[in-house]
Amino acid sequence: HQLEIVTGITFTDDEESLGTMSACRAMINFFNSSSQAMGKLLSKQQLGRAVRPIQDVVTRWWSTYQMIQRLIRLRPYLALLEEEGDLDCNLTNEQWIIVINLKFLLEPFMIAQKLLEGQSYVTVSLIPYMVYKVRKGLISAIEHHQAARQVINTGNKMLQKLNSIVGTG
Repeated sequence: HQLEIVTGITFTDDEESLGTMSACRAMINFFNSSSQAMGKLLSKQQLGRAVRPIQDVVTRWWSTYQMIQRLIRLRPYLALLEEEGDLDCNLTNEQWIIVINLKFLLEPFMIAQKLLEGQSYVTVSLIPYMVYKVRKGLISAIEHHQAARQVINTGNKMLQKLNSIVGTG
């Protein structure tokens, strides 16, 4: 539950996010509401297994990571659709940079969640290690030389929230 509170910071847009999260959701809604558009997206994915965009849900805290990861995977196909005039709600280059950076912010939380879901080992003993890894992952994403300002600010908010919940260490 505590990790959900920290990751919730990324769910909504703020003044520096350029409307990125709203734009992601609008694009996914576009595909989910049009079987024709979804068909075109799936047909562009000729190599490998065709995948659909994933909508994040506020009650499933690592679904935002899944949404972002899937959009990054679909980026070249979305660009093709846009080039062909079949997509007018693609993200801007600046928004794509934010999406890619947010993936790095959310990845440590996703890994921690997967560890907590384990059934063949005692998960409570992993909590100090997970907090350490999440904190280290946030700091790494914040200090990355190509991190967008919005992601740095969001990462700092997440780090402050994490530290207020579990203490610094």
